[in-house]
Amino acid sequence: MNKRKILKEIKEIAIAVGEIQLEHFRKSSIGIQKKSSSIDLVTKVDKACEYYILKRLKENYDFTILSEEKGIILGNSDYQFLVDPLDGTTNYANGYSIFYVSIALMKGDESIIGCVYVPIFDEMYTAIKGEGAFLNDKPMHVLQRVFLMDFGK
Repeated sequence: MNKRKILKEIKEIAIAVGEIQLEHFRKSSIGIQKKSSSIDLVTKVDKACEYYILKRLKENYDFTILSEEKGIILGNSDYQFLVDPLDGTTNYANGYSIFYVSIALMKGDESIIGCVYVPIFDEMYTAIKGEGAFLNDKPMHVLQRVFLMDFGK
């Protein structure tokens, strides 16, 4: 399995989905609907993004897919994609700019690849197991400094 090739494809999908999200952001065309409660929302944009992601993933892979709206789509592999086509739907529906697309690849309980794209800021967070985490293809690192604050005890 070529993890970098899969990540490249996932990133392309995430950018295309981000364009769909931005195209409809703060417009009446988002079509808000309630799912299980008044705060559990889904929009036409969620569904359009999910449709696009599932179509692209199914074209190239026979992996199981677990997606927020469609649920489980069985494949013939030990690998599974986890998909949230519009993570932050409530924010999106209310015109708040913190929303993103999340796609991950798992093998059993092991995370192999992760991708989160925040289209409003054009920020792409990615990771491949054993190869580090990246923001817009630049390595991310844990800060080595510890900040202690004195709250005037």
